[in-house]
Amino acid sequence: MGAPLDEPFVVGGRYAHLSWSSDEVLTDRRRTLSDIKAAIPPELFARSTLKSCLYLLRDLVLAISLGLGAYYSDSWLEVAGLGEAPTTAARVVLWGLYWWFQGLVFAGLWVMGHECGHSAFSSSKKVSDAVGFVVHTALGMPYLSWGHAHALHHMNHAHALGRKTEHVGHDVKMSESFPLLTEHSKEDDTAWESIKDTPLYLVPALVLQRLHSLWRAVTFQSRTFAHQDFIAPLTLTVLSLSYSATIVSDAGLLGVAGLLYYACSRIGVVTMCKVYFVPWLLFSFWISMAVLLQHTVSDDGGAPTEHREGQLSSMDRSFLGWQGKFFLHNMGHCHIIHHLFPELPFYNAPAATEKLKSLLGAEYRHCDASIFVVLWKITRSKA
Repeated sequence: MGAPLDEPFVVGGRYAHLSWSSDEVLTDRRRTLSDIKAAIPPELFARSTLKSCLYLLRDLVLAISLGLGAYYSDSWLEVAGLGEAPTTAARVVLWGLYWWFQGLVFAGLWVMGHECGHSAFSSSKKVSDAVGFVVHTALGMPYLSWGHAHALHHMNHAHALGRKTEHVGHDVKMSESFPLLTEHSKEDDTAWESIKDTPLYLVPALVLQRLHSLWRAVTFQSRTFAHQDFIAPLTLTVLSLSYSATIVSDAGLLGVAGLLYYACSRIGVVTMCKVYFVPWLLFSFWISMAVLLQHTVSDDGGAPTEHREGQLSSMDRSFLGWQGKFFLHNMGHCHIIHHLFPELPFYNAPAATEKLKSLLGAEYRHCDASIFVVLWKITRSKA
């Protein structure tokens, strides 16, 4: 089992090699982690720095191309001379498509940094950490300190809602996002019951819940994302993380903040919001949503997995179909195999997952339901 959380967590290769026993029983059929690993071809565990870099290059080219295209799109539409109404309609469609796909590309880049944290990007720890630091820092994530907390998440056997180990946003309930409406509901239960399960309430509630969670995180109020544990050196006893690692993470974030400020001064705050900050919000939403759904067992918003349920208690989901496979590198489709073997490269995860399916049979947890339907049900359960 994982080391106690009140003891320093020491891992090799950042946190790829976790400390549970290979003989720990993981399924009802008395299979051990060693049994499962033996069923997966050894070549699937091979890490190719070249292949990882090519995937990273693909994502970077997509991000830059989309960003430049969006930046110049307004000028191109003006030159096209389509007329006021068609130009406005085209601008709305193009910017909407940009935000959607750039948010996915940002999320894919986050996944690449996540791979680096597990040393699945490269067999070289230095290469993995260098790439992961740059990619995650550019996305506003403190790579070194976040990585340590994420290791605790893996040690806690897929328990997403405990020990401050996940990404932005699972600690805000609907009552916190809509305090006035909730207070009113106490006075008029009939009115509350008539609207609480309708889109009139749930759609804005879902959006505001995500934004509220993000606000709590960046203002150090969140107790789950726990930026205070990630970027405040004097609170590191919670994560047993080195002072120097946090200082390096903080320095990187300050550097990115400076670059963003400079970009705003050159092209304007509004343009930067459209080109960078809106996709960043969507990226944060995708990652937060993925973490929540991957660690929620039932389709109807059932309780998140508990420590005792073990590594196999997370959930593979058809996350955004082909877009999740392409842009998010199968993050949602192959989550169980990742929890079992974090050092396994993402590009080999689909093949390893097929082996896992064959081995586990009915014990394999997978859901093909729309992630938006599932999220809707979870939202209703927290209303």
